Amino acid sequence: MLATKHYVTENGDGTLTIEGSCPITHKDWSLVVPLTPYDKWVNRELLIQEAFPGLTPAEREMLMTGITAEGWAQMFGPGEED
Repeated sequence: MLATKHYVTENGDGTLTIEGSCPITHKDWSLVVPLTPYDKWVNRELLIQEAFPGLTPAEREMLMTGITAEGWAQMFGPGEED
């Protein structure tokens, strides 16, 4: 399900820290997400927008592809969220 290499760390409080690097900007990023919805998303039991309604579309895209909003802007110009 993940398009780029991500590092996942269980935080011990029911959350995970997901870390990666944008393949366009080469800048590191991280997100903290709840464990159970993440597992359901990875196992294709939930769509990403159902699993993480509290994340912005740009954060969900980053989780799926590793590309940050800045990376998308470099490739395609400013978007709606800029």
